[in-house]
Amino acid sequence: MGTTKQNLFIFLLICQVLALGFFCTRNNVLKKRLLTAFGVMRKEFRAKEGLVERPTGKENSTGKDISTDEENPWKGYTPTKISHSAEEVKSFAFIKVPKTGSSTMYTILSRFALDRKLDIITPDRHSYLDLDSPEAKGKTWEIGPKNHSKGDVVMHHAIYKNYLYEKYLKKGYKLIVSVREPVAWFKSAVHHYGNAVGHKTAEQMVFDAHAFHHNRIMFHNRQIHYLGFKNPYGSFNMSEVKDFIAKMINRVDIIILNEQYDASLLIMMKKFGWKYSDIFYSKMRLVNTFQHPFSDKAAKKLLLKEYNLKDKIYYDEMNKTWWAQPELKEESFWDEVAYFTALNKRVMSNECPGILKNKHPIILPVTQYHGSLNLTFIMCKRILSEWGGLMDCVISYVFKQGDQC
Repeated sequence: MGTTKQNLFIFLLICQVLALGFFCTRNNVLKKRLLTAFGVMRKEFRAKEGLVERPTGKENSTGKDISTDEENPWKGYTPTKISHSAEEVKSFAFIKVPKTGSSTMYTILSRFALDRKLDIITPDRHSYLDLDSPEAKGKTWEIGPKNHSKGDVVMHHAIYKNYLYEKYLKKGYKLIVSVREPVAWFKSAVHHYGNAVGHKTAEQMVFDAHAFHHNRIMFHNRQIHYLGFKNPYGSFNMSEVKDFIAKMINRVDIIILNEQYDASLLIMMKKFGWKYSDIFYSKMRLVNTFQHPFSDKAAKKLLLKEYNLKDKIYYDEMNKTWWAQPELKEESFWDEVAYFTALNKRVMSNECPGILKNKHPIILPVTQYHGSLNLTFIMCKRILSEWGGLMDCVISYVFKQGDQC
């Protein structure tokens, strides 16, 4: 009993300090943070003393609000840190480069396109998208479901060719590209294509010149190749490489840096005028390349001009461009990245599985970073779908084969 009184005295003393700060400050944001601190302390105290909290959820017409006014001091508050563009971007091309986190990105973008009922350019099967011969007999791709001459979005595996994208995409589309540090990319690619290379390790592939060049279509300067570089396997020409990269950096609107995935998504969300619920994701085909041994000697050989130096120069310039973005210089931005990462994990592991089980939507409450977010059954089903499942949804949607989503 004495311990309870002592804890109560300490709790009340701290509350007095918080109350004094609350009434003395004119800073509304600080007031809200003090309220948040008070709510957390109150909950911790009651839990420690074995006191029962009153129910926190309440029903409404759209689902369950998982907070109350008392627990969420941001309720009714318009977030000031959101700097969205004036108009939501609904036309984009994603250069889906293998082993750069592109399957995860495909699930995010395809979900957005399906939600907004956009016209999508897609092949009719799980295959490479070849736009070169659209009038050829037996064409395997389509634009739809509404407009069959110009699409809003493309996000499948395809080599970027500006004249073809301009021809088949609506004017003003945004270009998104994902990039990855070339050594980590190579290790992941060798692991992924293990059956095709006789299950050689990445190190064995580098030191087996015949095997590397025999399989060059999978491993040789693959990232810059997907951006449309015409000579990925030929002799090295520094001026040619630099000129191409400079042109592409001026053309690309969003860089998804694999090593800073969540930060890249937040920047895209803000520039595109999207919402948090548009960029929630479940990681696809996650491979920890640090578990695959790769010596310094192998790394140096991989980045020689006879091998993947073009990819290294390309990555270095993209990486430098990404880090030069003004958002990254604000400490508050990195606070938001940490918040989004934690929230996304919570949505993937707790909220969406619960929604799929109970078939009831919920509302994530307003915070300093976003307005209220409505999580629905169909949204969670798509968020937790594998890449192949969403690909089937897109094919069904475009070719009007019925809703499989």
